[in-house]
Amino acid sequence: MQTVLLVCVILITIAFLVGTVHFVLTMIQVRQTAKETENLAIKINTASPLLNIIFFGSSMISSITSRIISLFSKKKEEE
Repeated sequence: MQTVLLVCVILITIAFLVGTVHFVLTMIQVRQTAKETENLAIKINTASPLLNIIFFGSSMISSITSRIISLFSKKKEEE
């Protein structure tokens, strides 16, 4: 009986140690991912003015093309 109890205690201890090691490794990975996410956020914030210019330019181009298309469609309707 004592041998079975000793084996169970040893197995539980090993399982706890393996779980602890896995948890620590996971937390290390989470920390690295958080650092990379923070760096990415910094890069996005520095590129934000450029992205605003690009989106503004694309909206202007879209507006101009829609006006040109509407002009041509009106000319075709008049003919």
